[in-house]
Amino acid sequence: MAEEIELQQLEESIGRLLHDFDMLQKEKAQLEETLRAREATIAELRHQLEESGMEKLEIEDRVGRMLQRIVTWEQENDKKAQEEKPGASVSEAAVAAEDGTAESADSSSSHQTTLFKVADESENQY
Repeated sequence: MAEEIELQQLEESIGRLLHDFDMLQKEKAQLEETLRAREATIAELRHQLEESGMEKLEIEDRVGRMLQRIVTWEQENDKKAQEEKPGASVSEAAVAAEDGTAESADSSSSHQTTLFKVADESENQY
């Protein structure tokens, strides 16, 4: 009789072990699926990050070209303004300064400085 009880306990223990083993296998399969999904997400995010980096470089290049066009345009306008006013008298220059039509070299220089600061800041943002 004692052997019968021991045999029954052994059967129950084996049943629990097999059940637990099945549960662990299912849990492992779920974890592996979760891992695969997360690895796919990581790969997609890396791809998006790479694309964003390429877009950033393209935007930096385009902004740099626009700023260079503005600087060139300002320099050309300053040069034209200086060429148009070489024979202007002191009184004509004073009148132009009073009504705001004359732009000083300092103002032009400050525009260029501002543009370069904007360009530097835009590069540092990325």
